[in-house]
Amino acid sequence: MKRLLLYSALVFLLGCKKPDDSLGPLEGIYDGTFQRGGSVPCQVTITFEPQGRYTGTVNSVSSSGSLCPLISKGTFSTSGRVITFQDETTWPTTADKSLILTGEFGTEIRSGKLVLIKNDDLYILAFR
Repeated sequence: MKRLLLYSALVFLLGCKKPDDSLGPLEGIYDGTFQRGGSVPCQVTITFEPQGRYTGTVNSVSSSGSLCPLISKGTFSTSGRVITFQDETTWPTTADKSLILTGEFGTEIRSGKLVLIKNDDLYILAFR
């Protein structure tokens, strides 16, 4: 009887889930890659803190042909399937501002990984 009730509750909960559900609370350490267009991916780490803050690093720079992001620290928020980053770093004037992790990114979950998409930028991140 307990199994039947548990199974019924699980079916009900799964049946109520909408395909466009929000990300919900996002926190923890995520490792993965950043790639722009067809360039060689760079290894990155982004830490999402429960207070809506993030920090990040570029762990390794691939050889020729790679464009690596500029990730440091700032705030983030989620709304539906969109995550918005607000960078708080003062970057040198020579830095390519288009590579800064800032602005709105669409999100997907692919094979258990968090995917962030903005124009030609693609982050594929796995929870550590």
